[in-house]
Amino acid sequence: MKILCLNPPFLPGFSRSQRSPAVTKSGTLYYPLWLAYLTGTLEKSGYEVKLLDAPAQEISHEKVLNIAQDFLPDLIVIDTSTPSIYNDIEVAQDLKKCLKNSFVVLVGTHVSALPEETLKIAKDIDAVVRG
Repeated sequence: MKILCLNPPFLPGFSRSQRSPAVTKSGTLYYPLWLAYLTGTLEKSGYEVKLLDAPAQEISHEKVLNIAQDFLPDLIVIDTSTPSIYNDIEVAQDLKKCLKNSFVVLVGTHVSALPEETLKIAKDIDAVVRG
């Protein structure tokens, strides 16, 4: 099984992983630790995993789609935050359109707090994971 763990692109300098997700004034981008933990755990369990930290790597929305199409993941895990939720959903839905057989999951603070509301907005998404 191939799994893509994605910190999706958004505004330049936007950090989902800090205490209050926002565009950082200092330019500091916090590493998406929980996605890194997930990636390491999955790799240790024998899965083929790719971690994309789009804001830090300056990977555009279009480039994320291209990378995903080349990788052909069975599962896509996308980190979300409240300030970026509409963008995150758009990225997720575009990935689902390109990779119809991939199971797309949204995770993070926003979907943990508002799972039902998120699924109403993100109709093409397969699941949200709370916690």
